[in-house]
Parts: sequence; C-alpha cells; structure tokens
Amino acid sequence: MAVSPPEFQSYAQDLVNSGYPHAQSQALAEALFNSRQVIDARHKAYTDRLNEYRLINMSFDALVALVRNTEHPGTVVNYAESMAVVNFIARRMAKDNDLVGLLYEKFEAHRKLMR
Repeated sequence: MAVSPPEFQSYAQDLVNSGYPHAQSQALAEALFNSRQVIDARHKAYTDRLNEYRLINMSFDALVALVRNTEHPGTVVNYAESMAVVNFIARRMAKDNDLVGLLYEKFEAHRKLMR
C-alpha cells in the first residue's frame, strides 16, 4: 500500500465509519490519492514556467552595466569575478528566452506523463 497524506487516510476512515469495509475504504482512498497525483502531474506538464521567474532578455552590454551598478562600493570584486557573474546570468537568460528549448521542456514533461 502506498503511503498517502493524512487527508486521504481521514477519507478512508470516514468511509469505514459510513459502513464500508476497511480494505475497500483503503483501496478507494488509494485510488483517489493516485488520481490526484496524475492530475497534479498533468497540471505540471501543461503549466508554463512562471514569467516572474524568467530573466528578461537584454543585451550583453546592458547586463554588464547592471552587474557593475549592483556591486557594493565597499567590496573588492575584480574584473574576472564580475565577468563570471555576467556570464552565468547571460547563460541563464539565454535559456529562459529560448522558446524552442521551453517548448522541448513542455514536450518532455508531456512524454513522461504519457508513460
């Protein structure tokens, strides 16, 4: 038997209290729990990544200026460290704005769901 959250165990107990046999109430609660997991997986497969978590697309020069402007005056950050941060953000920004890649992620989530 799969471990299910307390609300499904409570549902099974309500079924027992209503006169269902214990084994049948557990089976119904498990079926409900498994159905909920499938619904959640489908929702995840068809939900886009939230826009607020995606980085906006900007030029490399604008990104360098942004990183330079956010450096605290009291810290000592050398050029190589700043460029490492800029390159990391640039790679993430490119991934977040790659529409073909985002479509592929959605396709893969759907493919896993269909297995």
